[in-house]
Amino acid sequence: MCSRLVNDAARARSSSRAKLICWSGALTAACLAYSAWAGPQDERSSNRTPRLDQRSTVQLGFIANDDPANAPQSFGQPVPQPIAPNAVPFEFAAPPTSVPVAPSFPASSVSTSPELARPTHVAEDDDAKPQDLSGPWWGVFVTAPLRENAQPVTLSIEEILVRAIHHSSQVKVFSDLPLIRETSIVEADAAFDWTAFLDSRWQDLNDPVGSTLTIGTPGVSRYKNEQYTGQGGVRKRTREGGTLQLSEQLGWQQTNSTYFVPNPQGTSRLVLGYTHPLMRGAGQIYNESLICLAELDTKIASDEFSRQLQSHLLEVLRAYWGLYLERANLAQKLQSLKRAADTLALLKQRQQLDAVPVQILRAKAEVASRRSQVIRAQMGVKNAEDRIRALVNDPAFGDYDTVELIPTEAPTITEIPLSMPMALTTAATTRPEVNQALRQIQAGCTRLNMSKNEVLPMLNLVTEAYVAGLQENSPFSAFNNGFTTGAPGYTVGVQFEMPLGNRAPQARRERRELELRQLRNQYQTTLNTLQLEVKVSVREVETALAEMLSQHRAMEASTAELKHLEQRFERLPGEDGNASLMLDNLLLAQNRLATNEFNFLTAEVTYNLALHCSSISTASLSSTNATASSSRRRTSRNRLRNARSHPNRWTINLPAHR
Repeated sequence: MCSRLVNDAARARSSSRAKLICWSGALTAACLAYSAWAGPQDERSSNRTPRLDQRSTVQLGFIANDDPANAPQSFGQPVPQPIAPNAVPFEFAAPPTSVPVAPSFPASSVSTSPELARPTHVAEDDDAKPQDLSGPWWGVFVTAPLRENAQPVTLSIEEILVRAIHHSSQVKVFSDLPLIRETSIVEADAAFDWTAFLDSRWQDLNDPVGSTLTIGTPGVSRYKNEQYTGQGGVRKRTREGGTLQLSEQLGWQQTNSTYFVPNPQGTSRLVLGYTHPLMRGAGQIYNESLICLAELDTKIASDEFSRQLQSHLLEVLRAYWGLYLERANLAQKLQSLKRAADTLALLKQRQQLDAVPVQILRAKAEVASRRSQVIRAQMGVKNAEDRIRALVNDPAFGDYDTVELIPTEAPTITEIPLSMPMALTTAATTRPEVNQALRQIQAGCTRLNMSKNEVLPMLNLVTEAYVAGLQENSPFSAFNNGFTTGAPGYTVGVQFEMPLGNRAPQARRERRELELRQLRNQYQTTLNTLQLEVKVSVREVETALAEMLSQHRAMEASTAELKHLEQRFERLPGEDGNASLMLDNLLLAQNRLATNEFNFLTAEVTYNLALHCSSISTASLSSTNATASSSRRRTSRNRLRNARSHPNRWTINLPAHR
């Protein structure tokens, strides 16, 4: 029993000694490998391969090559990486010159001390500290041309809005509505124009005689009468509701009656008549109500055009920032692909040291996955450009293959303070919806006053004065005779009419009262909706700003984390399991950084869209483009006049934009 215990103890000491020797040998080998890999201090600082986030420029067409024959042969030198033969080629070729895509917050140079770098400590109260929000690194990429064979067209926010106002088919549809409604004003006012009329008639009668008093000649059995009558003149409706008419009636007549003297004879009758309403239909206010309604309807249409124009311009702004988002997303995807490709290249260089095939396969899979994300991002850029073309309809934009649309304005990342009371006051006084509701109430009051007038009975004063003349065989001589030998005659009378029960006018009046009550309630609903929109838009600006600041902190923390893991991965080769774990952590950190960069980009765009929506809710964008809106309507009128004068030629005069 004792000998067995002694043997077991000896074996345990031998095993411990063997393990110690193995660990010492492994540690010595690791140190030798690290020394051979790292080289002298000056060589590491001058020849170490720079990473993408530490370079000043990068060729955007880079994709890692999986072919071992093209692997770099000299360690520590930058080696160009051609596009893999089995990879889907980019449709975004590299720009003619290198475009800097390094972050504006560059990572500090890697320390050459053997001590591992530690991650940046993020305090819990960092949210309360002001941040230095400099422009992100992808801003230069967004404003740089990507396609060599396409003509670049740079767009600012003001320029794309002006182009949309001048060229958008949808804006042309909106701008024609006020012009259509404006024609009703002239139509209503034309009811008071002068009207000319003419009535002429010839009669040739041959009737049997039933009385000797008809002809006065015995033995004649037929009465023959030839007569011409002509009447012409002008009439008009006055703005007080009356009807004024001036007419001249000329006649010539010849019969076989002995009692008709002179035979033949000419007649003349000049008549001036005026009918004036005393109750129903009386007054200038009632008779010009249709003109007032047409003017209000035109103004309502102008307010509707302003509202629709704002909505369309907001969609144009969304498309503009959508293009910026997609181009920046493409830059981020290329950056993420470059990080994975650098990791794969580093693993291939360390195949002789500690890299194992499973790590290389894992890196290749990550490169292929991120390459597919780049292809999807390219399609997003195409869709964003086509959306702008569909909304703006500018012929200068061409198509995707010939013209490249490049946004030149970066999202603002500075705080713009907004006052809730000031925003509510501004919206209540300038929003087109409020003006529409007020004008609809005015139109309802006008219709109610008209219905009150129509309830009254009809009582008209009828007056007429005339001068008549008679002359043998000449109606024109009869006209002169009426002034030389005759005297004027006149007629005065009244007309009265009232429906029994008068139910129809009373029903119309009741309907107008209910409509007016409905419009007042609609106005209150509009104010409540407007107040809600303004509050939501102001709060959205504040929330989007806070979200953007938080996403910026997350992006900075992810950048520091990735830097730390990259240093560990480059400086601390481990056993198979440890190295695989560090590789997974590195790739996950790269993905987290890419996600946080995209989240910050989305927060940037969301904050700027929130500012634009706030401008819409307070009608600031409407006041900014008021001149352009009126110019759009003037352009439509000029185009209509040109079409009338030159049916085969259409011209558009572009107004100046303020």
